[in-house]
Amino acid sequence: MGRAAGWIISPGARLTAVTASATPQVLKSTRVQTCARRLGHLPDLPTYPFNQTVLRMHLPRRFPFVRRALRRGVPSGLARRDGISLLLTVLLWLLVWLVPGCLEPGLAQGIGAAEHVVHWQQGFIESARIVGLEEGAAVFRTSSQDTQRDPSGQTERRIPLDALVGWGGWTGLQRQAAVWLIDGSWVCGELTITSGGDVQVASDWFDCPTIPVGLVRGIVFKPPYSLQNWLARWKDLARATGDTDAVWTTKGETLRGIVRWPAQESALRMFALESQGQSAELLLTEVEAIVYAPKLLGPVPRKRHGFSLALSDGSLLHCKTLQGGSGRNVQVVLDCGMELPSWVNAAQLARQVRGVFGYPPQVVWLSDLSPADYKFLSERSPRWDLGRDLDVYGRPLVAPDRGIVPTGLAMHAASRVAYRHDGRPARLRGEVLMAPPQSADQQLGSVVVQVLVAQQGRLRQADAVQLRRTQPATHLVDVDLSGVQLIVIVVDQWDYEQLGDHVAWLHARIDPP
Repeated sequence: MGRAAGWIISPGARLTAVTASATPQVLKSTRVQTCARRLGHLPDLPTYPFNQTVLRMHLPRRFPFVRRALRRGVPSGLARRDGISLLLTVLLWLLVWLVPGCLEPGLAQGIGAAEHVVHWQQGFIESARIVGLEEGAAVFRTSSQDTQRDPSGQTERRIPLDALVGWGGWTGLQRQAAVWLIDGSWVCGELTITSGGDVQVASDWFDCPTIPVGLVRGIVFKPPYSLQNWLARWKDLARATGDTDAVWTTKGETLRGIVRWPAQESALRMFALESQGQSAELLLTEVEAIVYAPKLLGPVPRKRHGFSLALSDGSLLHCKTLQGGSGRNVQVVLDCGMELPSWVNAAQLARQVRGVFGYPPQVVWLSDLSPADYKFLSERSPRWDLGRDLDVYGRPLVAPDRGIVPTGLAMHAASRVAYRHDGRPARLRGEVLMAPPQSADQQLGSVVVQVLVAQQGRLRQADAVQLRRTQPATHLVDVDLSGVQLIVIVVDQWDYEQLGDHVAWLHARIDPP
């Protein structure tokens, strides 16, 4: 062995001397990788080269001092046994070790602190948080007494993905750019456009292959930074029509034409937009979003056959299968056929899950049914239509404590909707809450929600709840439909008739017995 020429960080987080002829420095310690991820979402591989590319791609731009310290400390400073660099590096690791999450609250703990209701075919599991992903199942922890307790004193419940209806929500695109795939999935990360319009995504959690332009429905280059801004951008993207491409610029313009990407191998910084025989070049820094010819790609599917994962970075993945789990890395196969192997194992990926939604084939969604009758009963307010998987304003359904929920109904007071039923044993289920206001003048609002059922020629009240926006609360509906011929849902004002009197019924469905 030659003379000791530097240091690397080894398993157990010890500083170990190495020779000048040693292999490239590699982070192998799980504890050290955890610290790095808390700062910069460093992928948790068994061996991962800690080089300039990793620093540039995975450390957030808002922590430049961290990037500079690590660049000086690990790749070069430690190799030179530079005392100052060594001290800075050790202090940095101690900072992350002792004060996890102080730089970005909630990142270190992930979704572990978030508890929501689990909707599945057999009912509800209240106050549950996701702790694991397995092949064909999601694992939740809850304080419910009807499940087997784990060693920590909490309880665990394994729910098959083909029986799961929904848990949590999707935060939407907020902090990162994203690619919109033809199956409706959103993959977030640093984007690089290559020859012909193919897209490379540096994801925090997945080793994404190069995405061919034929799988791309659209691209969002500028993150909206808030859920409200994303809802506004989403309406623009969803309403795009025609057989030409749509481009939204940073100046607030919407341009139509054919997007032409240069045929070169390096990262592209501009493209040409052709329209009516003319061509104009646009820099990517001047573009907020692109949607490719919606008429040619067809509509985004409303209901699916697999499941969907919503992640902390804003990604929404519509999946066919999930392979791996139980301490191993996972691989998800999207509806469009693209395979995404994860950087991290199943338990670590579960901590980044903000929502998981299933689409059991036995479940009947009320939003898919044609109502037997719908009436808006108020004469003092503009007419409001029934929202089917959208709110009364045509936006995605939103729960204030979760984000976007893909399925459900929305109604404004005073209105009534009726559905026919064949009397077979089943359960009417869902979660009712006051929908978020559209503007500041709608902060008030109160409603009375009733569920009426017609059975043996008589109409009776099966459930009722009063909701007020100043007292946020949700109500779980679970009604037996045995022998029922008609279901009537009524939303009426409680005290005053206001524009804010509208509700969302999340995961409104009829479950089999």
